[in-house]
Amino acid sequence: MRLLAIIWLVQNVIMLGSTAFRNAIYIDEYSLTYSRIGVYVWLILTGFGLMTTIIKVHAKRSTWFLIRTNGWAFFAVILLLGTVNWDLFIARYNTRNSEEIDVEYLSALNDNALPVMHEVQQTQQDESGFILDSDHLYRLFDITWRDLDNRTARFKTRYEEASWKSWNYDDWVTYNSLP
Repeated sequence: MRLLAIIWLVQNVIMLGSTAFRNAIYIDEYSLTYSRIGVYVWLILTGFGLMTTIIKVHAKRSTWFLIRTNGWAFFAVILLLGTVNWDLFIARYNTRNSEEIDVEYLSALNDNALPVMHEVQQTQQDESGFILDSDHLYRLFDITWRDLDNRTARFKTRYEEASWKSWNYDDWVTYNSLP
């Protein structure tokens, strides 16, 4: 019975590998999003849980071992996820690895993605020869670059008016990276 349980658990690990592969294909085709990162987090936690279940079954460990080990793994992953600026990571990844940049998605990210959006704006203006209309608005996918300039101005004003109590490293890096 133990052998059948281990075979079944190994089969589930193989299915996790297949899902990770398909998620990588989606990212290559449609770019990186929060939900695709969430799929990887779920896969990592599920894979770890399956491995600890295999150890539990094979080494005849207690259920408390399973709960304790998986609980610490969950805590560690959540702690590590909080150390990454995901909006900036997504913006950089998508602008460097996607053939078509989804400016609408980038504009939905928080203000930490503003420096990357300015890089995209400069690249688009330089390489594709967008026509400058009478209001000096560059248009790409029905999004005006003036909106980006207004958003940047609002961020700079908010940052400069903030007190030391609301200071954070990500905003400081963003502020110093903006033109």
